[in-house]
Amino acid sequence: MSPKAIRTFEKVYPFGWLGILAEVPPVNHELIYANHPRGFALCSMRSMTRSRYHLQCALDEKVEDWSDDRFWDELRRRLPAHLAEVLVTGASFEKSIAPLRSFVAEPMRFGKLFLVGDAAHIVPPTGAKGSIWRQAKSIPCSAVSPNIIRTTPTPASTPIAPAHSLGFGRRFAFPLG
Repeated sequence: MSPKAIRTFEKVYPFGWLGILAEVPPVNHELIYANHPRGFALCSMRSMTRSRYHLQCALDEKVEDWSDDRFWDELRRRLPAHLAEVLVTGASFEKSIAPLRSFVAEPMRFGKLFLVGDAAHIVPPTGAKGSIWRQAKSIPCSAVSPNIIRTTPTPASTPIAPAHSLGFGRRFAFPLG
């Protein structure tokens, strides 16, 4: 596959997401986006006993500088009062800071080769590895590929490029059919 055959679009944001995962009940069963002068906050439910929370932070922040207590205090500041009052806190078992960017490659199909995952697109982690990721992982490619191939026929001689030849680093591509 020629590098000229693909177009990419990228936007790098001037801030990051400080995210934690904790064994605490969600502050609400609905996804919460909070816009505050101190920065954006996101609250999401993973289950009735596990929650993921994010705070907008500067790109030069260090995760080591954020104790769980500091994180919860800052989240309370950014949430509306009625939610801050009912927020259950606890020890986090996952904490990271992710720089944010959006990325899309097109076309996402080259003959029988389909770009999937990070090879096709990257979006900020408001939904990363959440319900969409879990649903996508639950659909076997064998259940999808015959329908895709039948609806969009390709010549049998179409070359298949290995994932490493795409030049995108840690990304995935696979042939179908």
